[in-house]
Amino acid sequence: MIHAITAAVLVLSVLMLAAAAIVGVVKIVRGPTSLDRVVAADLMVAVTIGAIGIWTVFKHTEVLLPVILVLSLVGYTGAAAVARLLDEKRPE
Repeated sequence: MIHAITAAVLVLSVLMLAAAAIVGVVKIVRGPTSLDRVVAADLMVAVTIGAIGIWTVFKHTEVLLPVILVLSLVGYTGAAAVARLLDEKRPE
């Protein structure tokens, strides 16, 4: 019973991540501004982190947890850099 519930949750999670990835790719391709593309790229980093997390749960391993940590730090640093860049361009 538990394995069936876990499998259903994993499948549902993969489907939601796939939908988010499709939305992110569409926004990167069609985004009217570069800021939209940056936010969509940040979404793709989050989708990648989620996919690695699901893979880690599926394979019952902890090997990829440092990869998740590094990706989250890179995603945060990128978002903070874009926010700082936009703050500098804003008129006082």
